[in-house]
Amino acid sequence: MADVAADRVADPALRALLRQHRPAVLSGASYPDAGYYLGGVYPGADFGEITHWERFVNAFVERIRSKPGCAGRLADPRGPCAPLVAYLMGIAAHGLGDETWDWMFEPRMPDHGEHPHARRRVDDLPGWAELGPLQAPLLALDDATIGADDHRLFGILNSPEYVMDVVAIADHGRLWFHSLPPPVGDLLAVYRAIGRDDLTADGILVAWAGITGILAVERASVVEAAWVRRDMPWSAAHMTTSAGGVLHSAEMIAGYYEALWRKLTGDGHPPLRVVGTAPRDGTTGVPVDWAGAQTAAGPHGDGDKRIIAVLSNGLGYDGPRHRPGAIRLYDEHGEEVAPRPGFPQTGPYGGPGVHSIAFFPAGDLEPCTIYTAEVTTALADHAGATLAESHRWRFTTAGCG
Repeated sequence: MADVAADRVADPALRALLRQHRPAVLSGASYPDAGYYLGGVYPGADFGEITHWERFVNAFVERIRSKPGCAGRLADPRGPCAPLVAYLMGIAAHGLGDETWDWMFEPRMPDHGEHPHARRRVDDLPGWAELGPLQAPLLALDDATIGADDHRLFGILNSPEYVMDVVAIADHGRLWFHSLPPPVGDLLAVYRAIGRDDLTADGILVAWAGITGILAVERASVVEAAWVRRDMPWSAAHMTTSAGGVLHSAEMIAGYYEALWRKLTGDGHPPLRVVGTAPRDGTTGVPVDWAGAQTAAGPHGDGDKRIIAVLSNGLGYDGPRHRPGAIRLYDEHGEEVAPRPGFPQTGPYGGPGVHSIAFFPAGDLEPCTIYTAEVTTALADHAGATLAESHRWRFTTAGCG
């Protein structure tokens, strides 16, 4: 997603910088998750969660702007700080990509009878449990320690990200990967700026070594791609083109890149923009049975039941900065549809600076009806900036024959 987004930015200088420093973009894009795998066991490495969100990204922007030698040369692809800018963009892409992929694409997996966590698919056909010659002893160990219903012990190997990574590596020829050493000094300065004095240089480097190992294991597991396609045929075929998939998420990440570019090279705060929606504008066949629809991110179903707007800037650090009516839904007669209690809701995870806001109706929608969704100027980002004008898009529900 981070890679494809680089070709979709409008500013030629930014596009040139991202292309020239592609290894730094891809290395930055793998960095945030490094803090998850070893953060709980290695002192000074627990940076996974905070690195995903806008508070960290904005502090990184300020770090780059304040570095000696960067001023006046940030737009130069050959400038001394260009690799650091590219690394920052990769980190930002990871955070936004998690929001869009997890909240828009992954819920569609069980809608099509596919679930990577399960020993068997939800339609009771065989699931992705093939682990080559290690299958039998690993399954026996899993059953002995956890139980026969799920692969919790080997959840990483059966996660939606892992199985779709295997397909992507095979289908798009990504056997070679980039994992440059992280800019430890700059990262520590950013963490200190946001109050994370517990993180250490050793912790960052150990975590980076761990994520590099996982990237290598994924490449070795590319032989599993055929099994994944067999057990999860819809997910494997649509991970690129579906809402929240690679191309859709890349379009939204490109909008985020451009907002960060303005923060780096401009004099003011970038305007708040809607960079993507679900359903996408003009979508037809949207389900009508919304009463009780699940709203969580991840492979839990109801993936077509999502009314979400994704913004170019992060929203409030300490909670949503919006008033009632920040996102609304109207029927064909212009009547406002009542929201489910607790909505609008920002972000699937509620981190400090998420980029998305969702509306779920309180009840079912009417069949064969054009609905209009609107993000209004009641929505504000972390700095208090609002949309210049309301943003509207339309979709049509199923039942038109």
